Amino acid sequence: MILLGMNDEGHFIGLSRPQTVEPLMTHLEQAISPKIPLRVELVEYAGKQGALIEVPRGSDVPYVHKGAIYIRTGAQNRAATAEQVRALLGKREDAEQRWERVAAYGIEADSLPMELLQSTAKRYGERYGQELTENPSAWDCLERLNLTADLWPTRGAVALFQRDPLPAFPQFGIHATGFTSESKLETSEDVFFQGDLHEVLDQAYNFCLIRLPKRTVISGLVRQEEPILPALAVREALVNALMHRDYADRAQVQVRIFPNRFEVWNPGKLDLNPSEASVALRVSRPTNPDIARVCSVWGLAELLGAGLERIQQAMQELGLPTPQWRNVQGGVLLKLAWKEDASLSDAVSLSAFNERMLACLGAVKTNAVLTREEYTQRFAPGQAERSARNDLAKLVSLGYFRAMGGGRGTAYLRTDKPSPI
Repeated sequence: MILLGMNDEGHFIGLSRPQTVEPLMTHLEQAISPKIPLRVELVEYAGKQGALIEVPRGSDVPYVHKGAIYIRTGAQNRAATAEQVRALLGKREDAEQRWERVAAYGIEADSLPMELLQSTAKRYGERYGQELTENPSAWDCLERLNLTADLWPTRGAVALFQRDPLPAFPQFGIHATGFTSESKLETSEDVFFQGDLHEVLDQAYNFCLIRLPKRTVISGLVRQEEPILPALAVREALVNALMHRDYADRAQVQVRIFPNRFEVWNPGKLDLNPSEASVALRVSRPTNPDIARVCSVWGLAELLGAGLERIQQAMQELGLPTPQWRNVQGGVLLKLAWKEDASLSDAVSLSAFNERMLACLGAVKTNAVLTREEYTQRFAPGQAERSARNDLAKLVSLGYFRAMGGGRGTAYLRTDKPSPI
């Protein structure tokens, strides 16, 4: 993904001449060999226009532009040396060993649902301007979607399209549980959803909408019941869990509904600081780019990568508690609550902290004492005194420090409350 309109500091400033994007795309399509299926989408944020160029994984790397192969060094493009070309080919081999790109030996292409394969390949071709034969075979569809390896479908293809449960891949599916209390000892329902990714998503989504508590909504003269959580947030949570999970881990995605909250856990790790999820325009770095690309073709996700932001906005619009993401037990846990309780109040969302506060909590040990001047020197150099004062006041209110004394002589004692990171 390439986003046009960002400055060197990573801020979106827009394009001064958006009309030049189309000629640029025409030039790239003609100048790059072998040809690649580029797709461009104009995006707008804060009244400014940019462009998102989507480049799906190609099978013919390295690609040549006007007779040369280029690499990016800092802020410059340089022609690759012979040694660098060899290194690029080596990286290609490493990338092909990603779990989703390994061949699923023994799984025949014809065993995958033909109708879904053909409709997906057709939509893919329409998106990237590629023609498809009138009645393509299952193998033709998989090749069009770049989901083949060593003359077999890839594991990513099986994760996306295989409908029958496979003993070799128990991780394909969702385990959903409804709890009647916080103890996790009493359950109201415990079900497993298996099938192709789209089917699993539909089953789990419907399960959640039915099992979640309801709220009353008045529309005109009509009174109706809706899930207490925004349906959009539930959908995004499930899509992200299936699309970005670590498929090398054989554990299934876990969905849990408690009396006061909804949880989704998936194997993997969240590298992006969730406090940055409010950034309205950023390019995602999917764990499984092949699976993510097909999900985008299906309309389940945007490659722009705004899923975290949509969840936050949907919760905020209903006045619900801030979503919480945590890396726990080898995976990512998302909590969406509709009422506060002690167990949730202890887990403060990272969106409550700025970078200075997080740096402080990571460096200052339990029972250490800090003054405002020391905080400013170590964690807020160049910031106004008011900023340091506000930071410390918030850390005290959240229970990470205890204020001792008063006025300018106030000292701050680090409590034993664990850092949120």
